[in-house]
Amino acid sequence: LAAETIITNVTPVADMYVIAVNDSAIATAAATLSIPDNAILVHTAASVSYEVLQPYAAQVGVLYPLQSLRSQMPYIPKIPFLVDAPDNIVGEQIFAFATSLSGQVAYADTKTRTQLHVGAVVVSNFVNHLYHLAYEYCEKANLPWDMLQPLIHETADRLQLLPPSQLQTGPAIRKDFATIEKHHALLAAYPQLQALYQQISSSIIHTFR
Repeated sequence: LAAETIITNVTPVADMYVIAVNDSAIATAAATLSIPDNAILVHTAASVSYEVLQPYAAQVGVLYPLQSLRSQMPYIPKIPFLVDAPDNIVGEQIFAFATSLSGQVAYADTKTRTQLHVGAVVVSNFVNHLYHLAYEYCEKANLPWDMLQPLIHETADRLQLLPPSQLQTGPAIRKDFATIEKHHALLAAYPQLQALYQQISSSIIHTFR
C-alpha cells in the first residue's frame, strides 16, 4: 500500500490503483494512468459512478471511505468503506481489500452513497461549521472555548448509545422562549450565528411539537 501525488511516479505494477481526487478531476487523473488489464482501478467519490473509469481500465469500481481522510493522519481511523463495481468478481476483490482497512464494509450503489454523503455533510461538515461560529463567538466575547469541549465530547459519546431525539436538550425543546429571546439579543453583534440560532431553534420547536 503506497501513496503518490505525482501521477508519473505511479508504479506500473500493482493489483489496485486508487484515485483519491476531487470528483471533477477523476476522469483526468484516470486518463493519465496506464492500468494493466489484470489490475483494478477505483475512485473514492461518493456521488460519482464507477462508469467514469470504464474508458481507462478493464476492471473498475468504487472504494468510498465514509469520512474525510487527511494526509496528516497518523493512521486510518475505524471508518466504514462502501464498495461498488460492475461485476461480482471485481466487487469481491475490492471488498476484500476494504476489509483489510476496516471492520465495517458494505456494498452501496451510487444513489445509496450519495444519500449517505448527504447525511455525512450534515453530521460532520455542518456541525463543524457551527463549532467554528461558536469558537469565533467565544473569541470575540472573551469566553473560554475550552469550557465547551467536555460538552462536545459528551454529546458525541452519548450518540453511540441513544438516538439523537432522546438526547435533545436546551431552551428550544423546553419551549423556554424567554431564554431564547435573551440569547437572540446577545447575538445581535453576530448576525450569522443569530440567524442560525433562530432557524435551528424553530426547527427543534417544530420537530418536538
